[in-house]
Amino acid sequence: MQRSRLTTLAILAGILQAFFAGQAYGGPADDKAALELARSYFQHLDHQRLDAARALMADSVVFEDPTWGAPPITDPEEVIEAYSNTAGFSNLVFDERFAFVFNETAVFHYVVSLDFTPPDESPVDHPVPVVADLVRMATVKDGKIVRHVDLAAYQRLGDAVAQAEAAIDER
Repeated sequence: MQRSRLTTLAILAGILQAFFAGQAYGGPADDKAALELARSYFQHLDHQRLDAARALMADSVVFEDPTWGAPPITDPEEVIEAYSNTAGFSNLVFDERFAFVFNETAVFHYVVSLDFTPPDESPVDHPVPVVADLVRMATVKDGKIVRHVDLAAYQRLGDAVAQAEAAIDER
């Protein structure tokens, strides 16, 4: 009887290990494809390859960034426009810390570093380094991104902007 329980436990442990290992590496083939498509999409956005990013979006894409406070964007061209406005930002580095996918929704955690250059009227004459956490999610249906959500710790960027604006006001 004892051997039977050990065999059952060993089989159960093997099943659980296979299940969780599958999830860690993307699970079913559709999820693995969704993970890679989402990763490619975000890399295109991050490196300003906006035409390539647009080609991966569904015409019905929904972009949300609730931590920024903006309303959802439902026009792919407006999403591209939002990502094309990077004035003042340079040396952007997106360090992927982990990623997983389930049910065709890919989730990524990045640590983002960048230099923020204050506006010309600011007496701050050098870029301000900013480091922040960013979580991104992308849902893939029929080989296209249908939903993109960014959740970022914008406080550090806000602090850099406030510092630049305060320096302008002091002039």
